[in-house]
Parts: sequence; C-alpha cells; structure tokens
Amino acid sequence: MGLCSVIYLDYHATTPVDPRVAETVMAAMMTQFGNASSVDHVVGDRSREAVAQAKQEIADLVNCRPKEIIFTSGATESINLAIQGTVLHHEKKDKIPCIAISAVEHKAVLDTCHALEKQGRIELISLPVDAQANLNLNDIERVCRQGLDLLCIMAANNEVGTIYPIELIGAIAKRYSVPFFCDASQAIGKIPMNFADWGITLLAMSGHKLYAPQGIGALIRKTDHPLNSFCLVEDSSKDYAPAH
Repeated sequence: MGLCSVIYLDYHATTPVDPRVAETVMAAMMTQFGNASSVDHVVGDRSREAVAQAKQEIADLVNCRPKEIIFTSGATESINLAIQGTVLHHEKKDKIPCIAISAVEHKAVLDTCHALEKQGRIELISLPVDAQANLNLNDIERVCRQGLDLLCIMAANNEVGTIYPIELIGAIAKRYSVPFFCDASQAIGKIPMNFADWGITLLAMSGHKLYAPQGIGALIRKTDHPLNSFCLVEDSSKDYAPAH
C-alpha cells in the first residue's frame, strides 16, 4: 500500500515555514549565532542588530514603534501577559478589574478570563454575537460607557473567519479611555492592522500563522499601559487552553 499524498488547507491553524525564513533561522542558529545581550564585540553586536531589524520589520508591518514590541513564545503567552499582566496591576491597587470579551474569542482568551473569573479576580462581561459571529457596536459602546478596565476583541475569528471592525472598536474604546486588547493572530499578514492609529493598547501576534517558525510571537504594548509581568496563575495546567 503506497503512501497517500496529503493536501493541507488549514492555514488558520498553522503555516509552513517560508524557505527564506528557515534559511535565516538556520544561519542564526549555526553560523550567525550570538548573545544579543552580550555586546561590545562582533558576535553580540551582530545578534543585537538582528533583533533590532526583526523589531523594525514588525513595527513596519503593524505601524508600531520597535520599543513597544515584547517578544514571546507565541500568541498564547502574549494573551496571558496582556490579560493577567493587566489584572495583576489592578490587584496591586486592591481593585478587581472589569473585563469585557466577545463570546467567540480564541480559547486562550476565553479560558484565561473564565479561570480568573472563577478565582474571583475579575468581573467578566461576555458580549454576544449573531449567527455570523458579528458583534453589535452598540453593545461595545454601552459596556465601555459603563466603565471597563480592559476590552478584548479579536481582529479575525479563527473558526468562522469573521473580520471585526477593529478601527471602529478602537475608536469607541479610546472615546471612553478603555484599554483595548486585540488578538490579531489570524489577521496580521493577511489584512492591514494599524496599532498606532486604531486605538489599540495591546496587540497579540503569532509567528507560525504567517510562515515563521512555531514558538515565536509578540505582544505589542502602548508604553503608558501598566503591565505586571509576573502573570502566572496557580494550577495553570487545568485552566488554560491549547496554544494559539
């Protein structure tokens, strides 16, 4: 019995690494390696320049500043850092933050928020969607007007492909001074995203959704948004979703 050929179509789940990316990564691991934090010599300086170039390319892609980019292991870590980092900041001020999410966010957002709600650490509002997974902008404006500590809306749905009006949502959030976190994992590289001009406070992205290796992602953060980086929740093996 011969081997059957496989045609892979689920590029929402993951993509193959682009050969040009693979070549660059292999060179960085085998011949162009170095410690970007160990500088003042050619090997470290070269690695530091490579990191700076990577940040600049991301900045150009989504219109942010390189210093706003935090590299992570992928979108799931970026999501947890954005949500839990925000929650921990409020907890330091003895406040239980209120977070609103759409009912169809990725499980990395849903499971994290539901776990935090179960632990009594947040108040959670779930925004309903219609049969096509569309949100009602009036609902978003209503909850923002009431006061939120974080609004979480994805840019593009990973299951049904619905694309959300992030520029309009960001304008609403900005009008009411609500921090806006956007999981853009399914959107970046496919549709335009404008971090600087669309009222986005936090933006998650994942490399393996756009021809980069698995295990690399980024959280883009407005520098004036307070974020506590110690964001581990006890017994996380039970509470969090499969990787994004």
